[in-house]
Amino acid sequence: MSLIPIYREKVLDIVINWTILPNGLIKSEISAVKNVNLPFLPRFGVEIKLDKSYENLSYFGLGPYENYQDKHSASYLGRFNTSVSKMHEDYIGIKLI
Repeated sequence: MSLIPIYREKVLDIVINWTILPNGLIKSEISAVKNVNLPFLPRFGVEIKLDKSYENLSYFGLGPYENYQDKHSASYLGRFNTSVSKMHEDYIGIKLI
């Protein structure tokens, strides 16, 4: 018995380019193209594990808030500076009865 089909439909084509600069900055460019056969893009995220002493970050994209399909009204395109601790969000997990 399986809860998923034998095959899986590809969701995204993803290209990630990493650049480590001489001053220690790490630049990550992520490009994704959604499968045109899917009606919407499911929620997904990127997790980067770094040394716990790293706290400050800068990014270009939609922000400064989450911008999922149902949570994007206040987000806009720009460059944002924040901290790792402010980027964390605890979500309610699925509970089985």
